[in-house]
Amino acid sequence: MSEFLEEEVKNNPSLLQEKQDERFNLRYLVREKERVTCQTVKTKTEIRRIVSLVFPELEAKTSIFSKEILDILYEFGSVDRIRKLTFEEFINRAQVYIPNGKGRKSFYEKRGDL
Repeated sequence: MSEFLEEEVKNNPSLLQEKQDERFNLRYLVREKERVTCQTVKTKTEIRRIVSLVFPELEAKTSIFSKEILDILYEFGSVDRIRKLTFEEFINRAQVYIPNGKGRKSFYEKRGDL
């Protein structure tokens, strides 16, 4: 078997080059994946730090990386934008991002305020 491979490489030197290119390409992809993973972790840590400063109670109540919370944070990027709204206005605008039937009823829904 090894003689066959030796003969193939002698007859077709580009075959060896292709294998080396594949190996180097794979190494590059593994390094790139590692770099992107590290950058993602750093970015999430920074987002978590900023959100905990601006909305300290949010992280204790829910995952800040859920789609619904990210959409709400995108819509209402600062505390000042939320303060300008009444409670009912905020709830009505935030309801767009929260799918029906998910989660528990809030205290206000149970009381009948909403």
